[in-house]
Amino acid sequence: KQWYQRRVAITAGQKFLDGFLTIGLPLLSPMISDSFVEVQSILKKIQTSTRFLHHVTCHSKSSKDIALTARVPLLKKFLEAFVLKVKAIFAQHGCTDAFWVGNLKQRNLKGEEIVSQVCKSCYLQYEIALLR
Repeated sequence: KQWYQRRVAITAGQKFLDGFLTIGLPLLSPMISDSFVEVQSILKKIQTSTRFLHHVTCHSKSSKDIALTARVPLLKKFLEAFVLKVKAIFAQHGCTDAFWVGNLKQRNLKGEEIVSQVCKSCYLQYEIALLR
């Protein structure tokens, strides 16, 4: 049952991020100058979801779950595209101070840090600050 839930999280996460990248971000982009706080709030909520998806990918790699690990590269591609596009939109509107990028720690689903060779690739963590 847990494997199925993780698979659903990965597949639904991919679909959500794909849809948001193609439809949601282009709609939010022009709204940044007029409704910065609302756009920022939406992106902060999505950030929580992307962080969880990153933990699912790390868990599947560290547990050596082959079926889930096969789905990880595409999800990572969407996660990184999301971070880079949000960063570009913030830069386009002169809000670079409201965006911070760093390395996200590798954690399992319980929130414990994973210190292993299996899950070495780092995903960019982004923080949308309350500046402006």
